Amino acid sequence: MNELHERLAKAALKNAVELQQEAKLLFDNKRFPRAYALLVASGEEAIKALGEKAFAAKLISPKEFTVKRGRHDRDIMKDHETKQQFYAYLVSLVQASVYGADMKEAMRRFRRSEQNRQSAMYVDSKGREIRTPKQLITSEKCKTLLDNSETILEAFGLIVNMDNKELGGLFEEGKRLLDSAKKSSNRMTKLDRRTDGSEMTVS
Repeated sequence: MNELHERLAKAALKNAVELQQEAKLLFDNKRFPRAYALLVASGEEAIKALGEKAFAAKLISPKEFTVKRGRHDRDIMKDHETKQQFYAYLVSLVQASVYGADMKEAMRRFRRSEQNRQSAMYVDSKGREIRTPKQLITSEKCKTLLDNSETILEAFGLIVNMDNKELGGLFEEGKRLLDSAKKSSNRMTKLDRRTDGSEMTVS
């Protein structure tokens, strides 16, 4: 089963890269809405690649990686909304860390991936106003997502092609550092509570 997840990860990543490349062709030909829709699809496949690699490396179990949809648990790898939201979060991180954007503003812009994808594909109306994809998806919005997708796919490529044992080691180290950071944060919180507003007292 792990071998299947490994092959799925590589196939999904390859498809994500191809979708991104096709989106760039559309962008270069000023087909911004259609390019945007393909970039969202590329992001979904990128998240699938990352998830399948995590399954292959036994970092998480497919049985535990589900999301509630009504009365049923749904495989996250098959849930468009969850994959889009996760990818939107990663795009926001790239915006904040690489391009210096405000994290909250980046999240606000990218958290509604499915609505943006729908706007990129279909004509809609609001009251008596007709809204077309060209009006709603600008070249700037598309260019931002295109730039971020290149950064994320490059990073995902390194992860998907990494040895599973090496990836497992990095995962455990990451968890250790996160736990250490949480403990440090908790200690600082306790110290802050002891201050009288001018001097911090440590017992």
